[in-house]
Amino acid sequence: MPPLDADQQAGFAAALCAQLRESRRRQSLTQAQVATRTNGLVSKAALANYETGHRSLRVDVFWVIARALGEDCGALIAAAERSIVPAGQLSGRATISLRVADVLATTDEVLAPVRRWFSIRHPEGAVDGVTESLGEGALKALAHLMGMTVPECRARLIDLAVAGSAGEAERTAAGSRAPGSAVRSAAGGAGVGGSGVGGAGAGGAGAGGAGARMPRPSAELSGLRDPARHTPQFARRPGR
Repeated sequence: MPPLDADQQAGFAAALCAQLRESRRRQSLTQAQVATRTNGLVSKAALANYETGHRSLRVDVFWVIARALGEDCGALIAAAERSIVPAGQLSGRATISLRVADVLATTDEVLAPVRRWFSIRHPEGAVDGVTESLGEGALKALAHLMGMTVPECRARLIDLAVAGSAGEAERTAAGSRAPGSAVRSAAGGAGVGGSGVGGAGAGGAGAGGAGARMPRPSAELSGLRDPARHTPQFARRPGR
């Protein structure tokens, strides 16, 4: 295993702090609420500094905060490691992997320079599964564009990566529980012809003839859950 360096250490520390911060936000907890759960071992001000990386996170403090959040320490550490590329894969530097779709979809104005940079690199738009790995050089350039330090830029991008991973996990879980797609009517693709709906309904002739079937409106318009409430007006024929 290649030796670690200070950049990799800083990258992992920022990723771990981001995991704690994202867990708290995901549970809709305030910093004061989490601090209360620690029974005075970690103050609200200290927690804020730990989350932003302005204060070094000791292992015992990490354990206390993780317990207060109801999180497994090992799971948080593993997630932090997954958010940075392992040493040796890209010039041996600590890098951050971001899904292109997550960057292009963000509305955070602070990340606007990053979004523009990604849109230039990916003019085809958001492509599912495509990721970008940002090394130290890219982080320095983006930090300059964002008007912040490299550690601050790294922390914001890790936040985005963590949030994107959590959102993808939720979408996957929801997809496994979702029912099958709505059945489309086979008549939906049939053409009506050029004679117009009125002519076919009144005279029984016209393009398509008396036996022609009118296309069923789309599911969005007809409300397939209760067809009786959404019978199209043009389907009612006058009495003869």
